[in-house]
Amino acid sequence: MTYNEKHDDWTECQGGEIAGLAKSLLQKREFVNSRRRIMKTSITAAMLVIGVGLGMVIMQLPTNHPDGLACAEVADYSEDYFAHQLKPEIVDRIEMHLDHCKRCRDHYAEYQEDHSTQHSRYTKTNLFPVLALW
Repeated sequence: MTYNEKHDDWTECQGGEIAGLAKSLLQKREFVNSRRRIMKTSITAAMLVIGVGLGMVIMQLPTNHPDGLACAEVADYSEDYFAHQLKPEIVDRIEMHLDHCKRCRDHYAEYQEDHSTQHSRYTKTNLFPVLALW
């Protein structure tokens, strides 16, 4: 079924009218694409700034312990601690950490049972109160 209607209100296109319309549409498309690029760049930059900002905040947060030593550092020092090979200020920081951290106290007590015959103030038993200050 075909429609053969006549449209009398249509007029002939002037020369270059279709080319002008095509050029206008291409300009609009380029404008929209440039806006999209700007938006993507802005979002990427914002996410980068947020990521760097959060990283800086996390790096500057105080640790859970007033001595500033992380549990991993305290665990790394355990062998030298029981061998009495650490500087007194590090020993003080470790003992301050152990005062506040049950998990590290348990680790040190277990390490001492497994590797050392010396006593410290962080043993599971307090049978030697005089040696606890050693």
